Amino acid sequence: MRDCGPCALCCILPELPKWNKPGHTPCEHLSDDRDEKRCNAYATRFPPCRKYSCLWLQGEFEEEDRPDLIGAVCSRLDIHHVREIIILELANDEDMPHEFVSRIVDAGSVIHLHKVDGSTSYLGKQDVLDEFFEDVRIVGGA
Repeated sequence: MRDCGPCALCCILPELPKWNKPGHTPCEHLSDDRDEKRCNAYATRFPPCRKYSCLWLQGEFEEEDRPDLIGAVCSRLDIHHVREIIILELANDEDMPHEFVSRIVDAGSVIHLHKVDGSTSYLGKQDVLDEFFEDVRIVGGA
């Protein structure tokens, strides 16, 4: 299993309204140590934090794809038990990790992109996106 090292994007990017943690803001429990960012409340951290593990930490992607190096955190979402998609939450809208995104799309995945400004979009090969939206329409009853 990989180690987060200096990466702490999962402690910065997500919005956790139930715990009054705004998105794109460091969690109040995040240490200020530049080299080893750690949770100062690790033993009693928020439930979503206990459950969360980004895809890079789980061993997916290349070493150089660590979230703080590409400027984005990746998670997986299961849509109606029919299709999995990759959630890519950007740390900065201007620094899209194009090479990383191209590798994911070329592998046949659908990406649901979350930008800092709150907008979202889907990325993927056109045939894969068409199939994805058809699957979601059929399962969702639309």
